[in-house]
Amino acid sequence: MDLRQLRYFVTIADEGSFTAAADRLGVRQSAASAAVRRLEETLGSPLFERTSHSLALTDAGRALLPQARRTLEAAEEARAAVEAVTGGLAGTVRMGTVEFTNGLDVAAALRAFRSANPRVGVALTHVGDGATQLVYDVRDGRLDLALGGLIGAPPAGVEATVLWESPMRVALPRDHVAATATAPLHLGELRGETAIAYDAGGPSAGVGGALLADAGLDVAYQLNWLPTALEMVRDGAGVMLAAATATHWFQDTIRSVALADAVRVRLVLAQPLNRRRSAAARALAATLLASFRPGDPAVAAA
Repeated sequence: MDLRQLRYFVTIADEGSFTAAADRLGVRQSAASAAVRRLEETLGSPLFERTSHSLALTDAGRALLPQARRTLEAAEEARAAVEAVTGGLAGTVRMGTVEFTNGLDVAAALRAFRSANPRVGVALTHVGDGATQLVYDVRDGRLDLALGGLIGAPPAGVEATVLWESPMRVALPRDHVAATATAPLHLGELRGETAIAYDAGGPSAGVGGALLADAGLDVAYQLNWLPTALEMVRDGAGVMLAAATATHWFQDTIRSVALADAVRVRLVLAQPLNRRRSAAARALAATLLASFRPGDPAVAAA
C-alpha cells in the first residue's frame, strides 16, 4: 500500500468514476484502475462495486475512505514540517476559480506566487462565474482552496473570506418592455415569461432557477456557461438572473434592471476549516488576498 494508491482511491471515490478520476489526476484510466486493483489485492477485499452504469463503494471501501483521507493529510503535514525547516515551499496546490473575479487578476497573482515559489505547482480548475460547486469541492477535500460564488451561508467545514458581494439583477433583451424600467423589478411582474436559469453547479447553485420558477416564470433553459446564457438573453430567448458584476460587462448587448427581491451573490476565497492546510496552500491564499483590488468598476457599481 502506498500514498499514490490511496490518492487514486480517494479521487475515484470522490468523482464516482474511473474516467473522471483519471482526467483529474492526469493519468490514463488503466493506470488508475491498476493502482486500485493492487490496493484491493493488498487489503484482500474489493473497494468498489462496478457495474456497466455505476460505481459504488463496498463496505470495505467506505471503511477505508476516511482513513485514506487522514493518511494523505498526515503525509501533507509531514511535507509541511520539512518545508518549515528547509525554508522552501514545494508540492502542488489544487485551486479552483470562477471566471469573473472582478477586482482580482488571478493570472497575475499566480505569476507572482510562482515567481516567489518556483517549486510549487498549481493545478487549476476553472468553472463559470457564480459556481458554488468549488466551495463544496473545498469542503469535500477535492480542492485546497477556491475562488467561488456563494449565495447564503458557507457549508460547514469551510472558511469563506468575502472579497465582494453583488446584487442579482434581471437580464433582459434590449427591446423588452421592462428594459427601460427605472424602479427595481419584482420577479412576479415577469410571471409567465420564458426564463433562462444559469446554474453553475453545486448544492446552492439552483437558487436562481428556483426563484424564477417560484415567481411564475417558465424556466425553459438551464445553462452552466454564463456567456452563452447572456447571448441567449440578447437574442430574445428569455430573461435570467445574473450578478451585477457579470451583467456590467455585457451592458452593450443586453439590459439589466435592479431586482427588488433581495438576493446577493458573493465572491469568496474558500479554504478548509477541518483539515490542515499545506504551507504552499496558505502562501497562495495570502497572495490572492494581497492581490485583490476592490476598486474594480463593476464591484464599485454593485
